[in-house]
Amino acid sequence: MKKDYGYLKLNPKKPVLFLDLDGVLNNCMSSTAAWYPETVSRQWFGHDHIEAHKADLLISLLKHREAQIVLVSSWVRCYLSAEAVEIMELKTFFDFDDLKGSVNTTGGSDRGESVLQCVEFHGLDRWAVLDDADQLYDLTRLGPGRLFAPHGRYGITDQLLESLDNEALSEAPEEAFVPPWRLS
Repeated sequence: MKKDYGYLKLNPKKPVLFLDLDGVLNNCMSSTAAWYPETVSRQWFGHDHIEAHKADLLISLLKHREAQIVLVSSWVRCYLSAEAVEIMELKTFFDFDDLKGSVNTTGGSDRGESVLQCVEFHGLDRWAVLDDADQLYDLTRLGPGRLFAPHGRYGITDQLLESLDNEALSEAPEEAFVPPWRLS
């Protein structure tokens, strides 16, 4: 049975990023290696951390592209709207108002299926998934250039963000996002 995704209030003219948090904006090495916390600024949200530089880079890109976020992360419950307390807390945490809510945040193929149903429901053209759990998605049904899956041990990289921008979020690749550290 297909779900009604109207609660997300997505603008189909803007790009949408279906975002996982764990393994994307943090990594297992930072919580297990004794030396790592000395080299990385971390922010705590709820039960786990987000690496500040990874979050800043991603949010800068999404603001530049006027993109919207829909969470697929198990850090929040399934099928939350923008007004849900968990989503409001993350909006504040990221300083990002276009966090629209969540779809299925559980494991298995249900997560990937809910993304496809949401895309169809809203008639999205510019969208991508950023999730280190690529096994939850049917790559044939997603199509090329839709799933960006960092290695969970490291999280997102500059190269992955550049690919995400050029292949999924940008209408005009010649207007590519320039990461803040390259501006100085």
